[in-house]
Amino acid sequence: MLKKNNPSPIDKFSIADECDMVLIGYLAFLDPPKESTVKALKALKEYGVKVKVLTGDNDKVARSICKQVGLKVNNLLLGSYIEQLPEQDLAIAVEKTDVFAKLSPEQKAKIVKLLRQNGHTVGFMGDE
Repeated sequence: MLKKNNPSPIDKFSIADECDMVLIGYLAFLDPPKESTVKALKALKEYGVKVKVLTGDNDKVARSICKQVGLKVNNLLLGSYIEQLPEQDLAIAVEKTDVFAKLSPEQKAKIVKLLRQNGHTVGFMGDE
């Protein structure tokens, strides 16, 4: 944003400084999947490894990325829905769900814990 008038000194900003602004541009970030992802997912499938996606991104981003790497999204659950589910219902839902979106780090840990409690060997990758 660009101010038409002179803003207040840096240590004295107020609501009055948030008017008469002009949009001068947007900034966007692109985080495409790695080129090796499709090959890695095919190898995992050949070895019988079931892939589930747990992400903090929204459902549209999650679906787009899955499409780009060839993962079919049969069932997607949002963190806001997961928050409402009793743990015994979530333990069932994690079996049927491929993609979990808008998750908090705590929700990701809970899903991994439930998959393990359901008898699965779970490995995960990520930046959390």
